[in-house]
Amino acid sequence: MDFISIAIGLIVGFVVYAAGTRLVARLEHRKAVKARLARIAAKPAPKGHEYTGPRFTVRGREISE
Repeated sequence: MDFISIAIGLIVGFVVYAAGTRLVARLEHRKAVKARLARIAAKPAPKGHEYTGPRFTVRGREISE
């Protein structure tokens, strides 16, 4: 009887440890993603909104101006 209760205790302990480890890892990942998004949002917007690259026709030829 004692062997069964010890085995059950070990299994439950391992499951709780594994679930806790995964939960902490998920929370740290979420925190890192939030920090990354905050850094992206804090960047200044690029100046000028016009496209300055080459222009192309429907068939893919470049239009020279």
